[in-house]
Amino acid sequence: MPSERFSAVAKGLPVASGITSQTALTGIETGGPVAQTYAPTTTGAASSIVATNGSGEVVGQHFIGSGSTPTVAGGSAMGSGGSLTAPTVVGTDVSFAVTLTTGLSTTAGTLFTITFANAFTVAPPAPTLTPGNLTAASQFITHDFLASCPTDGTLVVTCQTGLSSNTQYVFFIRP
Repeated sequence: MPSERFSAVAKGLPVASGITSQTALTGIETGGPVAQTYAPTTTGAASSIVATNGSGEVVGQHFIGSGSTPTVAGGSAMGSGGSLTAPTVVGTDVSFAVTLTTGLSTTAGTLFTITFANAFTVAPPAPTLTPGNLTAASQFITHDFLASCPTDGTLVVTCQTGLSSNTQYVFFIRP
């Protein structure tokens, strides 16, 4: 039963000791061929899996990014003075959180710009922006936040109206 074998490996059961990599073809998920490549971790207690189907789609349980942290620059919509603090970012190009505190006299416009640690091959077509704290959630619709990737190396978040002054906002973003 190919799908049972794949499920057992996908759930992290040990791979035979001494195997550095192995590829198998099975028909699961899409009904077509699935190339499954896996290798044991350094402890040999579980396996790390990357699987792709015949169309090049990745099949797996979780996708966790690695690599350098993108950089962030505050925009004019953050205002000035008051409690204004430069935005910070935690995460990788795959997904990250941005925290910022607005100043006084906030405006509509660019809230912040992310520069990816590694530019994408093409600009991500539909980045996902979600509120990460109650303040951002309560103002998410009324301020019409928008995340877009005008180039393959940047992501820009804008708001259509000024935000509350001297207020901390957290956003979760997945390009």
